[in-house]
Amino acid sequence: MCGQTDEIAPADRILYSLRDATSTVASMPLICASILGKKLSEGLDRLVLDVKAGRGAFMRTREDALALARMLVGVSTGCGTPARALVTDMDVVLGRTAGNALETAEALSVLRGGGPLVIRDLATRLTALMLQAPGDPADSLDDLQAECAARLDDSSALHRFERMVEAQGGDLSAFESLAPAPVILELKSDRSGYWTGVDAGVAGEVVRGLGGGRRRVEDEIRPEVGWEQAAESGFPVEDGQTIGWVHAAAPDDARSAAETLRGAFIWDRANNPLILEVL
Repeated sequence: MCGQTDEIAPADRILYSLRDATSTVASMPLICASILGKKLSEGLDRLVLDVKAGRGAFMRTREDALALARMLVGVSTGCGTPARALVTDMDVVLGRTAGNALETAEALSVLRGGGPLVIRDLATRLTALMLQAPGDPADSLDDLQAECAARLDDSSALHRFERMVEAQGGDLSAFESLAPAPVILELKSDRSGYWTGVDAGVAGEVVRGLGGGRRRVEDEIRPEVGWEQAAESGFPVEDGQTIGWVHAAAPDDARSAAETLRGAFIWDRANNPLILEVL
């Protein structure tokens, strides 16, 4: 459900190391093979993919993301598993957080009927695409999405998630005891204007620098560190208004991350639509 295991496509891990050593990580056919090698080994009835485009995505341009999405859908369908795909924008942070524990808490808030609307809308749209049968009228997608939203609101989606975690040997109590970071530093705006968001690519690198991601295989992950916004990306702010908080292990780490994030703020530009293409 969440990551690669020794039982599902174990050769992919070796092949990825070879791609890294031969500078072919960006090879679109090899990306396609890596993704579908795992997905198609799971015995799926159908597959829906969310292919990201933008600053925080591997595919930086809409055109490259669309090309990858078409390849994924074509190969999956050719292998006997019907597939659909969305190409979605990843120029700015999706929702309000970046970081392992922070994003986990945010995802759980969506499953409990709350959370950022942008994540709720994307999740229910992807789920509706899974439920839409071939030959259904196009407008049935909105009705299916409304049904999915209702399942978030009545907690049935949360209960299904809990059953999935239990079935795979997970510890549900871990979600109730997500430890906060030792240092939480408030970051305020130094100007007035329309705050479009923070560059998602820079935010990802900041989280990794704080310890939320690995640079080497042996690196230890600090799940509690990250970036939390006061609101979803795209809102007017006044000078001195709180933009968000850096969650860090030490004060110096927090201050360094805050300055990097401030330099990655995007101002006075309308946000792209979240869903760029539907296949």
